Amino acid sequence: MSDSNDPHMPTMAHYLDAHSEVKHLYEYFRHYICGLGDVEVSQTKAQASFGSSRKFAWAWLPQLWIANAPKEGLVISFRLDHPVEHPVIKECLEPSPGNWMHHVEVANPSDLDENLRGWLRQAYELALK
Repeated sequence: MSDSNDPHMPTMAHYLDAHSEVKHLYEYFRHYICGLGDVEVSQTKAQASFGSSRKFAWAWLPQLWIANAPKEGLVISFRLDHPVEHPVIKECLEPSPGNWMHHVEVANPSDLDENLRGWLRQAYELALK
C-alpha cells in the first residue's frame, strides 16, 4: 500500500489530478455519497472514506498499490450488517460478526447504478444507528 511516508509515492490527490477520467468518476461518487446527508469525507494516500456516526463507504485506487491494476476506475467498498450476493460485488467478507464489507469495481458513472446506490443508502442509514 502506498500509505508509506515515501515522498516519491503517488497520493490519491496526485493520481486523481493526473487522471481526469478517474477524478471525474471519484467526484461523481463523492457527490452522490455527500448528497445522502451529513457525511464527513477523509482522504489518505490511497483511499477516501465517508462517514456519519461511523464510516460506511470507501473509494480507493487499486492502481496505487496493486501491480498491473487498470489505470482507470475505482473500487467502492461499503459496510452492511448482512451479506449481499450480486454479480457486481467482487468480494464480500465478514471481518467481524454482523459486519459485512462489500467491494465493487466501478469503471464509469453508469456503474453507480440503482443497485449500488441502494446499498450505499442502506450503509449510510446503518451508520446513523
